[in-house]
Amino acid sequence: MNFRRLAIALVLLPGLASTACTEHSGSVLTLEGTYRGTTSESCQLSLRVASSQALVDSHQVPATFDETFDVPANKESYSVEVHCPDGKVGFVPALDFEPPRATITLNNIELN
Repeated sequence: MNFRRLAIALVLLPGLASTACTEHSGSVLTLEGTYRGTTSESCQLSLRVASSQALVDSHQVPATFDETFDVPANKESYSVEVHCPDGKVGFVPALDFEPPRATITLNNIELN
């Protein structure tokens, strides 16, 4: 009897594991825009929760970007930071996001 349960579990486990890995319970936030004021070819674009400044994710991007971030499926305010290798930085304060998907255009982010 225990062997039968083990065999059934081994058959079902890969299917359950693949479902868990492919299930997406969050939302997608796309940030598009440009930054200027740096000599660097690319900079780090970071998305943070505005209230706590907790890092959501960070991507290396060129001066003109269209970058997608996976975020929790709830209404939230986010802030954006750009950090360049030459020491230049730029900030975009609170951006409101409401699921399930949004694209926010950031226009020109001035780096100092």
